[in-house]
Amino acid sequence: MTGLRGSFRHHYIRPSQGQAYPESLQFDPIVTHTESNGGTEVIGESAFIRLETNPWTANTNKNEITFSFWMYPEQLSGETSGNHQVWWVYNPSNNTGEWGNLRIESSGIDFYLNSITTQQGVGSITYNQWNHILFSAKLSTSTVTSGYTGGTEWDGNTNRQYSPRTEPDNRIHLVINGTTYHRYVQPNTSAQQQDGFFQNDFATGSTDTNLSQSVFNNQRQWGNIFVETGQTDIWTGNSSEDCYFGVKPTGQNGYYGQYAFKGSIYQFWAKNQYYDLTDSNNIALFYNSGSSVSVLPSSPIIYFSGGNRISSGTYNPGSSGVYQNRISSSSQTNP
Repeated sequence: MTGLRGSFRHHYIRPSQGQAYPESLQFDPIVTHTESNGGTEVIGESAFIRLETNPWTANTNKNEITFSFWMYPEQLSGETSGNHQVWWVYNPSNNTGEWGNLRIESSGIDFYLNSITTQQGVGSITYNQWNHILFSAKLSTSTVTSGYTGGTEWDGNTNRQYSPRTEPDNRIHLVINGTTYHRYVQPNTSAQQQDGFFQNDFATGSTDTNLSQSVFNNQRQWGNIFVETGQTDIWTGNSSEDCYFGVKPTGQNGYYGQYAFKGSIYQFWAKNQYYDLTDSNNIALFYNSGSSVSVLPSSPIIYFSGGNRISSGTYNPGSSGVYQNRISSSSQTNP
């Protein structure tokens, strides 16, 4: 189905429940892979949704986040592999951004938030089929201790460390098509009952070695993920920033576009609330063994699904509105 040409303000609603609409959204850019990567094509050649006011400005607990969505990525003309922007937080006044960066990179998921960063694409995304992405994190300045003297420095079978470790009580979870990746400290029950451990499924997939990131120098970065020391805000609260879905704006005032996303997105849901995704019951709130769920958790900050409506959840764009460019109802059957 051909996308709608031109950028325009779209009607929005704010439901009390994250209900699903019957259709997904089709992103239909008209750029080649070379043009998209170069970032010199006018942004109107890309497909995007733009929320002109930062959706997270009015929210105080910026140390928690959960987002969930389905995507059906398609390759651009001339592409064998490349980057595709799912969303990008951007300040048009000074051409800065990235503190809300989520994209496909090298057929994996790469994110660059205010205090949590992957070093390269994580997991596996398959083109021309539905993929589900679920991420939840909570950052803290409070520290916890795990492990015991003489415990295993690193168990490559379980991605766990049982030797002593003390660090902030941060919990990070990523679930791609049901495959889980966790990073957290399970604290010891007590000083006498040292039954805790450090779990990090992101420890592989990088040139960093376990030895260089050992407990003795207690670095926050292990393998393919980095947690900013002393920083707990996952999202920036700058009201001047825009939130784009489907493209990375470049140039002053975002005149150009880069890393265009082509394909369908369904049930994009985001909220400043943490869900412990080591609990399969919490995963089941968003993902049902390869299928979507009919009713998502209530009161998201951002939510859109498709059809002829876009819901912005509890986020109120005020007079700025929600803009679309080359977005239409997808012909794909929903997952």
